[in-house]
Amino acid sequence: EAIARQIVQAGFDKALREVPIGRFGDLVTVDRREIEALHSIQSLVSEYCRYPQKKPLSVAVFGPPGSGKSFSVEQVAKSILGENKPLTFNLSQFGQPEDLYDALHQVRDVGLSGKIPLVFWDEFDTTLNGQPLGWLRYLLAPMQDGSFQEGQLVHPIGRCIFVFAGGTSHCMEEFGAQLTEDGKRAAKLPDFISRLRGFLNVLGPNPQESTGRDPFFILRRAIFLRSILERNAKQIMLKNEVNIDLGILRAFLKTRNYKHGVRSMESIVGMSTLAGKSAYERSCLPSEEQLYLHVDARDFLALVRQIELEGDLLNTLAGAAHEVFCEGLKKKGYRYGPQNDSKLQTNSSLLPYEELPEDEKEQNRRNVRDIANKLSLAGYLMRPARSHEHPFNFPDGDLETLAELEHISYMEMKLSSGWQYAAKTDRSKKLNQTLVPWADLPEEEKDKDRDLVRGIPIILAKAGYAIEKTG
Repeated sequence: EAIARQIVQAGFDKALREVPIGRFGDLVTVDRREIEALHSIQSLVSEYCRYPQKKPLSVAVFGPPGSGKSFSVEQVAKSILGENKPLTFNLSQFGQPEDLYDALHQVRDVGLSGKIPLVFWDEFDTTLNGQPLGWLRYLLAPMQDGSFQEGQLVHPIGRCIFVFAGGTSHCMEEFGAQLTEDGKRAAKLPDFISRLRGFLNVLGPNPQESTGRDPFFILRRAIFLRSILERNAKQIMLKNEVNIDLGILRAFLKTRNYKHGVRSMESIVGMSTLAGKSAYERSCLPSEEQLYLHVDARDFLALVRQIELEGDLLNTLAGAAHEVFCEGLKKKGYRYGPQNDSKLQTNSSLLPYEELPEDEKEQNRRNVRDIANKLSLAGYLMRPARSHEHPFNFPDGDLETLAELEHISYMEMKLSSGWQYAAKTDRSKKLNQTLVPWADLPEEEKDKDRDLVRGIPIILAKAGYAIEKTG
């Protein structure tokens, strides 16, 4: 998150000094796989343009709606072809195969003018007359022969670049995967793929569920947002630094989902009242009703208003978190002891917060910093408390989810600090018996995490915040 913030505020070069950056016109990426794929497409286009050709260069590009598929390929082609307005045809809007003839005539006309046409066939993977991938069989001849037959006449197309942009498949691996082997052959899928010279998977701003854990989506969002602000809100930039409220920046980077991909990010900036402003302030944001068009507005605005846990406030809440932890142990009959011993009911952390070792203070600070993330994962948000607010209690299922997240966060902190698992805890040797998966954790240790979760509303109340279930 810190790197993502710096990308938006200071720019790619300052934030990513030692990171390989892929630049293709106005497109910037730091994803290694994406850089390699874009370089591959760029090389294909460059090689194709260098020598006379009789048939099109065909490549495919996949990604979720609004991920920037057309923009990505357009920028790569622009780096080779220069300014060259692409031709775009959406096959889902064509009613019959004969509609292709008019489109191909337009391609041919541009080619006859001396330019190399860049042609986007959007949603080429849609059905035709109920047949899955029904358009593929009609695209094979233009791809393979560089010509099309209209009646008794055969028309050569000439040199051009065909870009097939998927509408129903979000990545190459999904393309045709729902069909049986017989269905793939009937749709001419193997023949179509054999005519492609390359493909590109564009990830977009939302986490990729199909790839499992995707921690780098926040960097993609930062790159998109920086680019959008550079193009559409230069008035809030001074000496290349973006003047943006930290709450707004947090919401752009961490909101759960953009309903229409990058288009939603662009729309939120476009709907904001930035004309004549030198800063992107909270008062510039569109209304909650307008935000609902593009994001979960409650989630987005909760992130805008989320407290920045640093400095004195962080230490105050870390101390409160430690008090909650100690109260839970004392209720079970524990007292201070130099060693953690469940039989003797002693715990070395039963000290005032100020007397804790620095690593345990940092553990409490980290727990507090992570509260907002844990709440978000369990479907909760933080908001300013109202007067006479009733105490909040987590339902059992959510309590268990949050307790497990608490344990995972604790393990990550310990392991990253050099601690290791051992059958018996020994602080002097950085050995800890609780560094095990949640399912293997003794019930007594699980109760400690549950007590910490039960204490979250108490901790936040000290900062004037309350908890609310989303959705």
